[in-house]
Amino acid sequence: MALSFDLYFRCGGYWSNKDEYHGGEVHEAGRRVADGFTLQSILTLVEYIGYEDNMNQVSWFPPETPEKKEDITDDVIMKKVVHYSIGSGAMMLFIVREDDPYMGRHRNMRGSLNDAEDEDDIGNESANEDNTVNDSSSSDFETEERGGVIEQDDAFGVSDSEAGDSVVDDNPTIFMLGQQFSNIAAFKTAITKYAVRKRRDIKFDKSDGKRVVAICSEKKCPWRISGSINSSSTRVVVRAYQEEHNCTWQGKVFLLTNSRIADIYIEEFRINPNISATQLQQKLQRRNINVSETICERTRLKCLQQFDDEQAQSFARLFDYVEELKSTNPGSTVECEALKDGWKGSCRKIIHIDGTFLKWRMNGMLLVACGRDPNEQTFPIAWAIVEVENKDNWLWFFEHLVEDLGLGLGNGLTLASDQQKGLILAVQDVLPYAEHRMCARHVYSNWKKKYGGAVFEDLFWGAADAYYMARFEKKMEELKKISVAAYDDLKISLSCPWSRAFFTEYSSSVLLRTT
Repeated sequence: MALSFDLYFRCGGYWSNKDEYHGGEVHEAGRRVADGFTLQSILTLVEYIGYEDNMNQVSWFPPETPEKKEDITDDVIMKKVVHYSIGSGAMMLFIVREDDPYMGRHRNMRGSLNDAEDEDDIGNESANEDNTVNDSSSSDFETEERGGVIEQDDAFGVSDSEAGDSVVDDNPTIFMLGQQFSNIAAFKTAITKYAVRKRRDIKFDKSDGKRVVAICSEKKCPWRISGSINSSSTRVVVRAYQEEHNCTWQGKVFLLTNSRIADIYIEEFRINPNISATQLQQKLQRRNINVSETICERTRLKCLQQFDDEQAQSFARLFDYVEELKSTNPGSTVECEALKDGWKGSCRKIIHIDGTFLKWRMNGMLLVACGRDPNEQTFPIAWAIVEVENKDNWLWFFEHLVEDLGLGLGNGLTLASDQQKGLILAVQDVLPYAEHRMCARHVYSNWKKKYGGAVFEDLFWGAADAYYMARFEKKMEELKKISVAAYDDLKISLSCPWSRAFFTEYSSSVLLRTT
């Protein structure tokens, strides 16, 4: 995954003599890829959203001197800013006029922050966006939930330099007679982008497989565009276009549907599927887009449904992948060579084993084996998906693990786990000579259900942390004086040790927890 950060900048204000920024507006420019981000990148954004060309003195406050601003005069300094921004997750810049930093001027907005991407980015927009509106989808625009009220657009626009003249142009900033589009869907998508970028309430008056007519929803406004299939090809040609609006802008955008909003936020939902409708509404409001919570809820459900469908499709292909591997590589298993060799050559001789339930539509269990590198950091080794957690599935998992890592019967090996179903019995069968520890946190979680309270907690962790048997026995005796039942229950769990007093030296690890 490419390194990135959230970009914010405050523009149109001025500096005081004490390095205090006054006035101006804060703009959110979305997620930016760190690679290739230069000083010119921010200047292009500033100019594109409508600031004077001379608004190009860029500054920031370095973390080491947060009270003193530093001017960003070249890409060497910008590279340092990007480095810090990757670590913090966000970049905040302050921009003033170079010739007069005490005066900020701002002309009318003409474009959006996301519009000011590189031409390559615009030219390679996903084909999925063109397919959002198909040839027979006129009713989709008229029946879907709407209500986007835009004060400052930030999606679906393009730069002024990209208008074509009788050439195929699926991403226009302006329309003109004779302009061509690859198909009906591309033409309708271009109209939708125009409506959002210009903040105009456009609607489709006619739409079929051969012709599209779009008009302004204000009855007396003359704005109108029509296009139809070229008789000699499948391309759509603009036949008539009245570009002037005489209506007053009301801030409504009929074509801004929950599908369009989902296109903007789909990747953010992929990272955090727990975003609520209210949180999405607030995110849109920060972009000066006002929509109802109902539309946000429909958007949220649309994104989650897409993830469900993607997951179902991926899991449905697993058997195809397995059969292909079997036919091309009989008798083989799939393993990551670097992980196998890395654990053998560099990691401590301890393997943490755990299992967890799969969520979403796919049921089942995810079984995981992780090691510990010399710095006691987690080192992934192997994972598998099974229908249920039982002895047979753990046996299958361990048999492959033993074969791939050459573990033999477990001599000199330490395993650490919770008390998963069937796991202890599987370890005894496959790795009988391995030291098998229990995760102290899981042992305590089960034990405290009957014996809760600060006193019991202190005694348990005192026993778990003990490096010497004498100290362990002392804590256990103190526990016995308070509750014989608690002592007996804890003593039984020592069949798989959870205290450092019982750990061997082979693993070179004294961690008490598996996670």
